[in-house]
Amino acid sequence: MREFIKKALNNLTASTKRTTDHRITTRIIEQSTNRARKDINTWRSAMTMAENKQFPNRIKLYDLYEDIILDNHVRNIQKRLQRMIAKRKLVVLKDKQVNEDLTKLFTGKWFQNFVKYCVDSKLYGHSLIEFDFIDGRLQANLIPRKHVLPEVGGYKVNPFDTHYTVYRNDPFYSRYTIEVGDHYDLGDLCAAAPNILFKKNSTIAWSEYTEVFGAPVRIGKTNSKSPADMNRMEGFMIGMAKNSYAVIDSQEEIDFVESTKGDAYKVYDMLIERMNSELSKLFLGETLTTDVGKNGSRAQSQVHQDVSDDVETDLQNWFLNIVNEDLVPVLLNFGIQLEGFEIQYVSDNQTDLETDKWLEEKFEIDPQFFGDKYNVPIKGLKAITTNPYEPVEPEDKKKELEEVKTGIENLLKNPIIKMHAEIDELYNHSHTH
Repeated sequence: MREFIKKALNNLTASTKRTTDHRITTRIIEQSTNRARKDINTWRSAMTMAENKQFPNRIKLYDLYEDIILDNHVRNIQKRLQRMIAKRKLVVLKDKQVNEDLTKLFTGKWFQNFVKYCVDSKLYGHSLIEFDFIDGRLQANLIPRKHVLPEVGGYKVNPFDTHYTVYRNDPFYSRYTIEVGDHYDLGDLCAAAPNILFKKNSTIAWSEYTEVFGAPVRIGKTNSKSPADMNRMEGFMIGMAKNSYAVIDSQEEIDFVESTKGDAYKVYDMLIERMNSELSKLFLGETLTTDVGKNGSRAQSQVHQDVSDDVETDLQNWFLNIVNEDLVPVLLNFGIQLEGFEIQYVSDNQTDLETDKWLEEKFEIDPQFFGDKYNVPIKGLKAITTNPYEPVEPEDKKKELEEVKTGIENLLKNPIIKMHAEIDELYNHSHTH
C-alpha cells in the first residue's frame, strides 16, 4: 500500500504539492480546555454566544461539549455510531470489478479517523478535516473546533483572536479540506447537554446522600464532664471503621442509628435512568438496543431493532454521499486516480457469495470447505433427474389428462365417427376449392 501511495505522490505536479505554509494544523496555537464545573446556566449562556448573528463564538459551547462528552452513555453512543458506518465494507468498483489497491486504501488508519470526525460532526455540529501526506502516509486531521468559524468559513490562529483567515473556496485550503455538517448547526450535544448535566448533578447528589445516610450514624454518650473523657469519646467516634473497637466506661454508651428510608436512592437512580433513555432516543431513536428494559419483550426489542436498522441505513447513505461527493475530489487532488470508479458499500454476506462464486469458477474446491465455512454437513452431490425450473403437474391432474387423451383416441376408432370425419373433411376440402 505504501508503494501505491508513493506512486500517487510522484504523479503530483509542483503546483499541486503542499507546503507547510498551506497546512492549517501547523499554523494554529491550541488552548487548554476549561474544566470548570458546568450547569444549566452555563449551557444557556454558551448557546446564546454561539447563536449571536453578528459575532458568533462557540468557544464556551465547545468547552461544555468537551465536558459532557466524557459521559459514559454518550461515549458508548458515539462509538456505536462509528460502528454503524464501519459495519459494511467500502469497495472501489469499475465495470463491476473490484480494484484491490484502491479498496485497500479505504482500510487505513486515516480512513478510520475520517469516519470518527464525520460522526462527531453530528454531535458537535461541524468538522473541518484536513488531509495530507506525511512520511509517505495519507493522514486525516481534525482542525480543533475552537479555531474554526463555520458560519463564515474561516479559522483563527488563536481562538481568542479578533481576525480570521478564510479557508472556504480558497485554493490553498479548499483543495485539501472537507467540511462535514451544516454551517449553523450546533450539534446533537447541544440538545443533550441539559440531560447530561441533570444526570451529573443527580449522581453528585446521590454520592452526598450515600456519605450521609449510607452508613449508620454513630452516637457516643458519656456522663462525664471532663474534657479528657469528651476528647477520648470523640476519638472513638472518629476512628471507628471496619474492625474498630472502643474501650469505654460502664457509664458510657455508643449507639448506631440506621436510616429508615430504604428506597430514597430511587429518586436519583430513576432520574439517571430517564436521562439515559432520553439520550438514546435523541441519538439512536430508540432505547432497547443500548439498555435492557425492565418490561422489555421480544416484540418490543424487534421494533427497537428495526428503528436502529433504519438509523444505520440512513447514516451509511449519508456517509457514502460524503465519500463520493467530498472525499473523492480531495484524493484526486493528491494524484490518486479515481476517475471512472464507483465507491459502494457491500455487505459481508455479499462479499462472501461473490468470493465463493469466483472460487468455484476458477478452481476445483473440496465441498467440505463450504461445509466447514457455513457449518452445514455435506453428504454428497444431489442427483437432478428433472429440470428444476419445469413445473410439475400434480398426479391427479396427470391422470385426468391421460384419461381424456385415451377417450379421444377411442372415439376416433369408431367407424361411424370416422365416416363423419371423412365426410366433413371432403366437404370442407371441396368447398374451399
